[in-house]
Amino acid sequence: QIKNSPIFGRLLENCVIAHLLRLNIDVNYWREKNVEVDAVHKQEGLLTAIEIKSGLRIRNKSGLNAFAAKYPRSKNLIVGASGISIEKFLESDC
Repeated sequence: QIKNSPIFGRLLENCVIAHLLRLNIDVNYWREKNVEVDAVHKQEGLLTAIEIKSGLRIRNKSGLNAFAAKYPRSKNLIVGASGISIEKFLESDC
C-alpha cells in the first residue's frame, strides 16, 4: 500500500504543490538554518506558510513556528494530519 511507502510524504508534498501550481498560485520553499516549511504563498502582501503532513498527527511544528516568528503577520496552513484534510484541500480552489 502506498501510504506505507517511505516516499509517501514526498509524493503527497508534490501532489499538493502541483495542485497549487495548477491553480496558478505562486509557491516558494522556505528554509532557514535547520527549519523549513514545505511551501510559502504570497497574496496581496500576506504570506501563508503551508506545511504538508502525511501522518495522522503533527510531530514537529518548528518550521511553522520559526516562519511565524520571522514573519509575524503571516498565516499558517497545515494540510493533512490535524489540519485541512488532503482530500478537501485537493478539491478546493484554495
